[in-house]
Amino acid sequence: MTPDESEPEDWEWQVDELVVSAEESTAGDDDQQAIAGPPADARAEAPAITGLVDWWSLTPAQRASELAALRLFVGRLVAVYRWDSSTVPACWEEHEAAIRMLDSLRQSYLSALSPGMGGSVMVAWHRDLAFVRAELREYFAGLACRTRHDPDSYAAALQSWAKDIDEHGRASDTWIKGQERAYQAYQRQARDLGPGRS
Repeated sequence: MTPDESEPEDWEWQVDELVVSAEESTAGDDDQQAIAGPPADARAEAPAITGLVDWWSLTPAQRASELAALRLFVGRLVAVYRWDSSTVPACWEEHEAAIRMLDSLRQSYLSALSPGMGGSVMVAWHRDLAFVRAELREYFAGLACRTRHDPDSYAAALQSWAKDIDEHGRASDTWIKGQERAYQAYQRQARDLGPGRS
């Protein structure tokens, strides 16, 4: 099956392609490491900072790959810290806000593991953990997703103006009207101030 023939929900071929591509790009690194010898500092083997993820700009293949990595992190996080479904229900991947909060926690964790960081960084990460846990509990408290995903409560929680902008961007009626109001306010302010007034 080619990428063009796949269904929008079928990301398996794309994730496999990304994994193969990543393995090929790092294969030469192993050869270079064998030539150079082991690193002088054991901290050099710590995970590198992956960089922040802009979820809005990801292609479908990139999103599938990021979710695959995030899913591992979240599963381990929930298991280790014994979070119940009021904090992270099984349907968390259906909630974009939960994805973003959990990914920020993952990025904070990866940064804390970077070379040169001291032990106190993990204390700071646990503060991030407590903050994100509280935010997730508050977020899911307003939804009926504790035992199963409830798309009706999820949809009802979305304000119509935000849905319009999310779906249509700058072409949405909401964005266009907001831009018109902002421009009119700018014109009034410029007129009221007039030349030579500040």
